[in-house]
This record gives sequence, structure tokens and C-alpha cells, in this order.
Amino acid sequence: MRDRLTTSSRIINYSSTIHKPHTVVHQGGGLINAWCAVMANTIIPNATLALSDSLSFKTDQQIKIVNSGNKPVRYRLQHLPAVSVKTFGANQKFNRPDVTPDTEGLVANAVMTPETFTLAPGSDQVVKIRFTAPKASSVDLTVYSGYIILDGDVECESHNVPYYGVIGSLKDQEIIDRGPVPGSSTVRFPYVAFKSDELTSEGFPIYTAQKTNFIWKLAEKQSLYLLFRTVFGSPTLRIDVIAGDANPTPSKSTKGSHFDKSFGNTKIIGMVPGTEFTSLARSG
Repeated sequence: MRDRLTTSSRIINYSSTIHKPHTVVHQGGGLINAWCAVMANTIIPNATLALSDSLSFKTDQQIKIVNSGNKPVRYRLQHLPAVSVKTFGANQKFNRPDVTPDTEGLVANAVMTPETFTLAPGSDQVVKIRFTAPKASSVDLTVYSGYIILDGDVECESHNVPYYGVIGSLKDQEIIDRGPVPGSSTVRFPYVAFKSDELTSEGFPIYTAQKTNFIWKLAEKQSLYLLFRTVFGSPTLRIDVIAGDANPTPSKSTKGSHFDKSFGNTKIIGMVPGTEFTSLARSG
């Protein structure tokens, strides 16, 4: 059903002045067409193409089209690029993604084989697609996307297959926000703090940031808080305790599954309870 909803949707333009489809990462397949999602006899399994980033770019893709109806359908394929958007633009600071990203005029190229064909009832066709990524600065981490359009000659048998890719390296992106705390010129993320009994005018707790070296008097403060933000998503994030005089040497390359024992050639004393997160999104 998800594939049906995706491929039968109506693609939405970026704006009333930019007559190109909005980026796939924002609209997905587009505006759902419930009628055609139910009535369509064209089936396209796994109807989203992920081209990955520049390091793992998957240039050769394919889609399978199945005619499950009782009449033949003639299809004509074409490529419809969407607006590309920059993760990091002119207004970006401290490695924080823009809330309203800048658009990028460069788009991918796609060559489909075959471009036209007719499917008899009960038959299927594999279409091979060769993508060429646009050339843009990897610093902006531009996300490009678009649609492979299947224009059928029968009502509700025209479909769209979305694709997307990234210019740059995802694994080289910083995860932890190390920029300044909003409203402060001296405190930067991440930081440890004690929570005050007072509240802000909006009802949020007030935290008092501590210096790198400080004395924690348990008789006065029973809880210590670590405040942090993420500027990028991560499959796993955890907070561990290491020796105070340790000097870890982190690496962005994968070291296997022993991150619960050591990190950056430094022995881990233990994990702070309740601080292991999976599929963590960036902070809003």
C-alpha cells in the first residue's frame, strides 16, 4: 500500500514562482491520490530509489513495473528533476543545518532503458536507469532528487518513482553541536550544569553551567545534567564515563562493535544509565 500511495500521488511544485517539483525529502511522492491508489493496476515494488552520498553513489538502478490488470497499458518514461536544496547554506553557523535551506539549480541526469513499452495483462518489465549526480560543492551537502515519470495511456496507470541523493560525505558530518548556547556568549554545547529551582518566564528550568574542572558536592546537588544538541542524525548515540586524565583519539572510521568497551583508544569505565539512543534525529 505504501508503494501504491507513493507512485500514484500528485507531485507538488516548490512554489508559485518556482515551477519545479519540491524536493523529495520534503514531499515524498507528493499529494496522495486516494482514488488512483485504490484503482491502479500498475504495481511498482520498492518504489523509492536511494542513490546515497558521493562516497557510496549508486549510479545504476532499476525498477520493476507489473501490470496486474486485464488490459494492456503503454508506458512512456521521462525524468523530472526536483529542486535541489543545500543542507548548509549562507545562513548556516556552527555546522547547524538551515531551517529554510537555499535552493540549488543543479540537478541529476537519468537515462532510462527502455523509455517506451507496452505491458500485456499479467506481464512485467524491468527498467534500467543510469544516474549521473550533479556537480556541486560538497561543503553545502546538497540534497538532489526528482522523479521517474511513467505516463500510462489508461486512467490511473500513470505513476511517479521518486529518487534522492546527497553531494558530499554523510559519515564526515559532525553529530554533536559545539556552537554557543542561545542567549549566551560564553557557554557552548555540550556542557554540564546544575539545575536551579527557578524557572524561566516560559516555564523552563534554569541551568547553571559548570567549568571544565569543578567540585560536585553531593550534599548540595544530587543531580548533574549534561546538556547537548545534535546537528546531524546518528544510528547510535551513548554517553560514557572515562578517566579524567584520559586523552581519547576519536576516529570517523568504523572500529567494529566494541564501542561499549573502548573509544578512541581509551577504556570506558561505564555508560551513564539511560543515555543510549538509537536512530537519533538532529535537534530541532
